[in-house]
Amino acid sequence: MIVTGRKIAKDFINEFSEAENSIEALLFEMKKASWSTPNELKSQYRSASIIGAGCVVFNICGNKYRLVAKIEYESKIVRIRWAGRHKEYEKLKLKETKCLSSN
Repeated sequence: MIVTGRKIAKDFINEFSEAENSIEALLFEMKKASWSTPNELKSQYRSASIIGAGCVVFNICGNKYRLVAKIEYESKIVRIRWAGRHKEYEKLKLKETKCLSSN
């Protein structure tokens, strides 16, 4: 997969350094992946939440943090949209904001 939005992940790591290894491992695995469907992603990441419109929420550090990505399965692109604390995640309106556009 092609992974875009790495700056979001890097900014997150700068703020929450304890999550660095988890984020770096996730980015590495995303790059290696070749998901064609949400079911293929779920077979690798059982705790990921598929919330529609290509939007996926990954749990980081035992669900202390979350990473939101929009995945375009046909073009093999993962667009990182947001990363932060779980409590901040609950305030997001993902379908209306982070996962609406394809940019």
